[in-house]
Amino acid sequence: MSLTREILTPEIKKTIAEHLGTEVDQVDMNKHLSEIGADSLDLIELVMEFEEIYRIELSDEVCSNIETGTDLVNAVCNELKL
Repeated sequence: MSLTREILTPEIKKTIAEHLGTEVDQVDMNKHLSEIGADSLDLIELVMEFEEIYRIELSDEVCSNIETGTDLVNAVCNELKL
């Protein structure tokens, strides 16, 4: 099975929840990450984790535009050309 946005989105959501120590259903992918308990350090750590998992590198410019979980999914998908 190849990686798709539909597969990637719940995986990223689960990783965000685990990182923040919350339940998956508490992570609204459309809310600003700070609204679900993430700070700037959490975002850096999440980006680094996804870069390692998916063997990608997100530019500083791309990272500076990540505000929501959906933005994070879009950044990863764009880098993976999905």
